[in-house]
This record gives sequence, C-alpha cells and structure tokens, in this order.
Amino acid sequence: GGGGGGTLWLDLPPASTIPMTLLTAGGVGGKPGGGAGAPARLLSAITLDDGRFSVLAVAGPGSGFRCQPAGHWVTGRLFEDNGQGQTVNAFNGRRDHGEAALAGWTVSLLDAQGQPLQHTRSDGQGGFLLRLDEARSHGQPLSLQVDVPAGWRQSVATSLDGRPGQQQGASWRWPMQANPDQHSGPLMQGWVKRPGWQAPADQSLSPGSTAVLTFHYQATVSGEVQLSRQAGPVHSVLLDRQCTGDSEQWQADSSPWWPVTAGEALCVRVPITVGNRPETVSLQMQTRVPGQGLPWSPQRASVHLRPGP
Repeated sequence: GGGGGGTLWLDLPPASTIPMTLLTAGGVGGKPGGGAGAPARLLSAITLDDGRFSVLAVAGPGSGFRCQPAGHWVTGRLFEDNGQGQTVNAFNGRRDHGEAALAGWTVSLLDAQGQPLQHTRSDGQGGFLLRLDEARSHGQPLSLQVDVPAGWRQSVATSLDGRPGQQQGASWRWPMQANPDQHSGPLMQGWVKRPGWQAPADQSLSPGSTAVLTFHYQATVSGEVQLSRQAGPVHSVLLDRQCTGDSEQWQADSSPWWPVTAGEALCVRVPITVGNRPETVSLQMQTRVPGQGLPWSPQRASVHLRPGP
C-alpha cells in the first residue's frame, strides 16, 4: 500500500504573506490492488496573498525528517491603523499601504491565573509567534496578552478563535484554549495613537507687553481637527499649517474642520497682551475620522502667564 501523506513544514517570519497551495495526498500503491495512502491531516489553513511565492521543483522523494513538539501556537500582527496618506483607510482593521508595523510591543501567553508562561516582542513587521509544546497543551484555558503603550487604543475590536478581547488595565487579553496540533490566529490587530496637543511652557512676562504663544498639534491619524477657544485673553488665533510662520487668522469661537494627514504637524499661534494679573490661555483641539465617529474626547492644552520683570 502507498504511504500516508506526510508533513509539510513551512518556516517563515510570522508576518509573511504569500499565496500557496499545499498538496498532502498519500502515495499510490506500488502494485495492482494496493491501497493508496491516506492524505495528511490539515492542521491550519490561512488565506494569504502577496505575490512573492515561487514554485519549487522537486526531483523526487527524499529521506529526512525534522522533529519539533507539535503543541499549540498563536500568531498575529500589530500595525498602526491610522490611514497614513488616505483618510478612508483609517480604522478599517486592515494594514493598508503606508501604515506602519508596530515593532517591539510585548506579547505574552498567560495561564488561567493570569501568570505569564512565555512572552515575546513583535518583530519589524509587527509579527509575533508564541508556542506551547505538546506536553503543555492539554485543553487548559489560556490568554494572549498585548501590553499597550500609553496613548494607544484599538482601532477595531478583534476576536481570536471567535472570542473577543477584553481590556485589562494597560493591556488587552484574548481568551483561548491550549490543544496539541492547533493554531490560534493570526490575530490582525490595528492600533491608533492619541494625537499630540501641547501648549508652550508657562511664562513670566512684563505687564503691557505683547507675546505670541505657539501651540503644537501632531496628527497621528488621517482625518479632521477642529480648534476652539475659551472666552478671556484670546481674541484671535493664527493657524500655521506647516509651522513656517505663514499663518491664517481665525477669530470665531470654533474653527472649521481642517483636514489632516497622519504624521502632519500643525502650529497654532496666539497673540496675547499681558495684563497686571496672572492669566491662563487654553485651547481645545478635537480630532475625528469622517464616518468613524470621534476616536477621542476633546484635548485641552493650557499655558499660565504671570506678570513679572
């Protein structure tokens, strides 16, 4: 009888995407009436596309083996889902052209008590791979945990093996179950960073003098921003789109919605005449992605002015 289908071992970085067809049929019987070997068992099937795969010609069967415990493994990719260069691609849960991979994030496997079993860091393509050997994969509950740096949040909530993730403080966890010869994922999780909105340092200025205060906005997602000001010492605001000193004046309480691209920096300049008592200048910036709602609440930045020499 023909031999059963064997093992195909494909060793690639966890974030690689290539199209492939895997043939795992058993061998044909060597004599008339001999039985054909059974096909190999399919352990994981993932649809991938990239166009970099080439067919490898094999002259014939060759002996050899590679042995590794066949436990439970989990893979995924972390990326910045900010619509870099094209607003429509923000918050869509896919890594589109121009959106950066998130390297160096800590990813861990936790046991049922939340204790770490192993951890890794996402690679240069945002990919990660964690694996429990066969002896340690016996149906027990586990969690995949991603430690999220301050200021970052999910763009679109995702599930792992059909189970949604849950936020745990500064981390996100996805429940799973460890079984031999099983794969969880790939978890394709997009993240977006809170935009930067910073006031200048507090200052002491001579009473009666005039100063121009510069606020800085750093766009981390493609979308729109709106500036608003409080009543008080601010009578006009100058928007400098490229931070070059070439400004347009705005005097209403709220500005129009201005389009911004992820990575873009804006400067907002505020002319102010210093009085005889302390003053606080506050400006509020609000960011939105059209069609996606408001990713964050309005951000306020303030500078305190004190009369002095």
